[in-house]
Amino acid sequence: MVIFLVYHRVSAALVAGRYTIGVDSLVNDIATVRRSMVPILNPHDLELSPQNVDGVIFCFDDGTADHHQVVLPTLAERGIYGLFYVPTVVLGQAGHLSQGFVRELCRAGHTVGSHGHSHSRLDHMPLDALRAELLQSRDILHDIAGECPRHIAPPGGFFSPLVQVAAQQLGLTRFRTMEWGCNRHFDPMRIEAIPMTNRLTRSLLPSVLRRRGDWLLKAAHRSKESLRGLAVAGRSGRARLVTRLARGRVGDGVQ
Repeated sequence: MVIFLVYHRVSAALVAGRYTIGVDSLVNDIATVRRSMVPILNPHDLELSPQNVDGVIFCFDDGTADHHQVVLPTLAERGIYGLFYVPTVVLGQAGHLSQGFVRELCRAGHTVGSHGHSHSRLDHMPLDALRAELLQSRDILHDIAGECPRHIAPPGGFFSPLVQVAAQQLGLTRFRTMEWGCNRHFDPMRIEAIPMTNRLTRSLLPSVLRRRGDWLLKAAHRSKESLRGLAVAGRSGRARLVTRLARGRVGDGVQ
């Protein structure tokens, strides 16, 4: 069982948001994992024999500056190696990692993966644009790290079989989704994850580490996806109604 814990921003201050946690929460999560006696893995361990690997991997998405300023020293103090998914378009922008910071992460033994180039939804792109997006991300990270990345996490967790095939053809053979789960049966091209900015999933972590709570995790994810589908359908219905009104297809009696 390989458990991917996914974080976004980690703040040194006592602030929190939808995708932000305080560094104390990260430290507490590390302590929770260590108390469980489940090993914390180096992402490089997945390159050996992932079917026989058991443990937890700490992941950090979006390439924000706190990954260098806050996360890097926090992990270093505890001898932990993380997996950082970087959208390459943000490199050097205010509030994000620079190429030098990414290089420093690599030199410290951490793993850097692709989060696309533009941080756009990959599953909405035509094939040529998708390949160009992935190739640009891969080549920029290769130039920085000196080797091609093997890990990818599609932005927003949105993907399709076409995205998986295109990634695999470019050597991105460790495909992390945002499907909630703990990878009891490890599929390198459909890796499940636990979002640690979500209160529900964070509360389930102790049970998951005891190999008990993953069924509830999957049930909660199915419920979330159903609600998201209803919300999308509702927005589409409203958009169609607005279009019909604009075209004069709806009578005066519509409220």
